[in-house]
Amino acid sequence: GNGGNIELQAFERLNSGSISASGAIGGNIRLISDSELVIEAQEIISFTEGPGIGGDIELEGDSVIITDESFVSTLNLTNAPGDNRGGNIIVNALGGLVEVRNSQIGSDTLGTARSGDVTISAGQVSIENTRSSGLTSQPRVGFSASTRPDSVGDSGNLTINATESIAITGNDPSFFNPDPTNPDTRLTAVSTLTGASTATLGAGDAGVLTINTDRLTIRDSAGITSAATPDSTGAGGEVKVNAAQILLQGRAGFATTTFGPGEAGDLFVNADRLVLEYCAIISADALGEPTLERVGPAGDITVEARNILLNSRGRLSTTTRSGDGGDITLENVSLLELRRGDNVGGIFTEAGTDQLGGDGGNIFIDADFIFAIPEENTDIVANAFTGNGGSIEITTRDIRGIDFRPERTPQSDITA
Repeated sequence: GNGGNIELQAFERLNSGSISASGAIGGNIRLISDSELVIEAQEIISFTEGPGIGGDIELEGDSVIITDESFVSTLNLTNAPGDNRGGNIIVNALGGLVEVRNSQIGSDTLGTARSGDVTISAGQVSIENTRSSGLTSQPRVGFSASTRPDSVGDSGNLTINATESIAITGNDPSFFNPDPTNPDTRLTAVSTLTGASTATLGAGDAGVLTINTDRLTIRDSAGITSAATPDSTGAGGEVKVNAAQILLQGRAGFATTTFGPGEAGDLFVNADRLVLEYCAIISADALGEPTLERVGPAGDITVEARNILLNSRGRLSTTTRSGDGGDITLENVSLLELRRGDNVGGIFTEAGTDQLGGDGGNIFIDADFIFAIPEENTDIVANAFTGNGGSIEITTRDIRGIDFRPERTPQSDITA
């Protein structure tokens, strides 16, 4: 039979226990508090096993706190044809706080249906992973919309709207040193366990991930990502980030990645100030095995920001193991600062890291002023290991500390 609808309302703090409204068609679950809504070490699930529209989960309170390995999920399991969809997840904090700690909130599909959308609306959003980074197997922490292996339907979209701030903190503060010839050393959408993600593990496409806020801070191996994972055939989703102030710090960042024949999604960033430091990265990569009949292309990165700082190995990059690289475009920039690259940080489009062909993507920079320190070795490079390197086009009023050279040197270089 169908799952029944469940609604709980409280004028004061509401501590929810585990709730299931699963059935042939999952029921709706609504938890509403005029004060705090707390889900602590509980499961809130609505699974749909038959054809139809799955039940939604709606969480609303002055603040919504989800902690201690809690799991909030909608899932559609049907393989029937027709207009089938998993349930949506809606979290509203009425201008207050949504806090997620060591817990997962997401929609999934295991069949032909599209998974539901996940929408978060709040004043502040906090996602934190405090688990030991040494654990061999760790579930994701944060928000997701995805498809499971052997599924056909697309992933739903994921949207986070926070009028004040979003803070995402992972559980691995270590830095990393990406090796251009070894994609496994890069931050990818698959390896990021903390944050917000859309993904396809099947034949459908990953959904669009959109972030809207005033201040966005991401640290310590956390990220905002979309992926077409190994063994998938669908495409990765677009990632769109709109924030006045963005700080990415310590092996954190934004990433779109494909490991299969589907395309990696494009990545768009709109900000007043964008800072990447201590090995933070924004990337759009195609890292599928060269043995695949077709490897999907890397996505493009477009950044529109008044001030951009790449500091202490901060990096913008598109990379492919084989095939053509994506483009990187920086628009309407007043000041672009390139600092302390140490031969790792900078702006890179790289193709064919497995020496199997592919042309490098192009780099387009429109900035009033570009500043670097020659001996800090922060580079702008459009490279292909066996194909043609992409072009670099820079429009600027003044550029200092970095020069065009035919090959990379220990100085700060512009090389195509």
